[in-house]
Amino acid sequence: NTFDCSGLVSWAYRQAGVSIAHSSNSLKSYVQAIGNWTSDLEALEPGDLVLYSHDGGRTTYHVALYLGDGMVVHANGSETVVSDVDYDRGAIGGGSPIR
Repeated sequence: NTFDCSGLVSWAYRQAGVSIAHSSNSLKSYVQAIGNWTSDLEALEPGDLVLYSHDGGRTTYHVALYLGDGMVVHANGSETVVSDVDYDRGAIGGGSPIR
């Protein structure tokens, strides 16, 4: 009855008919590979993925959905919440997983 972070974004995109990976590292790599990556958090659009890292982006530990106005929705396995995009100062960027 709960989501982890990548499970939430995967489920949300699936509701729109889009299949995406269920791993924050895979999602980051894919968004970068298709050229939709930005490290400018102010350039994100509603529906974009936001990725989080504590090691400069070599690995990611969290992914959220950008809602707009600096807010994201994310899940941690026990709850789904809305918070500011940089709720733990780990946001490194993001973008759309759709070509």
